[in-house]
Amino acid sequence: FLMMFEHKGIRLPWYAYGWEETFLTASPIEKAIYVMDYMTKQAERLGVFNTGCGSDDVLVIPFERFVIDPYPICRGWRQL
Repeated sequence: FLMMFEHKGIRLPWYAYGWEETFLTASPIEKAIYVMDYMTKQAERLGVFNTGCGSDDVLVIPFERFVIDPYPICRGWRQL
């Protein structure tokens, strides 16, 4: 599922909040670039890139490891 919000009667994805008009007028390729830029800036703000494993407030789940063997990560969640 994808969290959405409404802007001028149009449903937009959560990550377009704050730059709605840019999102609405962008081409699909531009949207992809804007979203990658937004997500990268959010990760930097949260300190995800500084430690390689996230900060105290962020749990980083490596996609490939999780897909291959999710159980060690799931067991760790019980301790959080």
